[in-house]
Amino acid sequence: MLAIIGSSGAGKTTLLNFLSQKIEASKLKIEGEVKLNNQPINIDQFNALASYVMQDDILEPVMTPAEVLLFTAKLKLDEPIEEIERKVFSMIKELNLMKCKDTQIGNELIRGVSGGERKRTSIGVELISDPDIIFLDEPTTGLDSYNAYEVIDLLKQLSKQGKMVIFTIHQPCSEIYELLEKLYVLALGKTIYFGSSEKAYNMFEKFGIPVPLNYNPFEHFIENTTLSAIENVNENNYPFAYLNLKSIEDNQERYKLYVTHLNETFTQNKERN
Repeated sequence: MLAIIGSSGAGKTTLLNFLSQKIEASKLKIEGEVKLNNQPINIDQFNALASYVMQDDILEPVMTPAEVLLFTAKLKLDEPIEEIERKVFSMIKELNLMKCKDTQIGNELIRGVSGGERKRTSIGVELISDPDIIFLDEPTTGLDSYNAYEVIDLLKQLSKQGKMVIFTIHQPCSEIYELLEKLYVLALGKTIYFGSSEKAYNMFEKFGIPVPLNYNPFEHFIENTTLSAIENVNENNYPFAYLNLKSIEDNQERYKLYVTHLNETFTQNKERN
């Protein structure tokens, strides 16, 4: 399970969309290539293996979670109706939707299920075909901390079943951090950190910006990779290639240098290890 984090505009969704083959490479300046099991991706085979859960749920408000999942299963699965109904019932139990399975999804005008239940239903729509890879764009958006935790915990359980789960996330609560296995920190489209969530603390300490005690690590990583972070940069701790950093008036340029330094520090540390 991989979580991609970063401030707004860092490139999280762009990266997710490219990895999931949802956007054309011709529209982006790209270095390197995407492989699956060290093999070039065949788009038709890849689409059969992967599913994508969008940030905005597109569910029929007057249908119930059970009806949505059954309708989706009938479209996607070429199996006897008895087997389809069995899989749908099993999916409802796995997603913890039993209490609301017969409640309308709802919208701004129709009272319906909770935000967490709605999101889990959206995930179920993509899971019904049993994909090996699941991409999710900010699955916790609009949810309170409890429901956000429940959604990420569900994704962790899916990863334990052997599925590859990759998702973007913005400003999560600190409790979610304990659920993560791998973390990818982005800024200006550059890799600031990629690896074990446990080792992220050590990497940021090497940057000279250790995580304060009892502080949300997500907020620390994001706060120190945003444009506002350069206001507190101590040039003695950050040996930039440009000696006249203080004389640069354009904050955007200073920010680019700052992010480049973090990226180079991460890359050099990775090569040494």
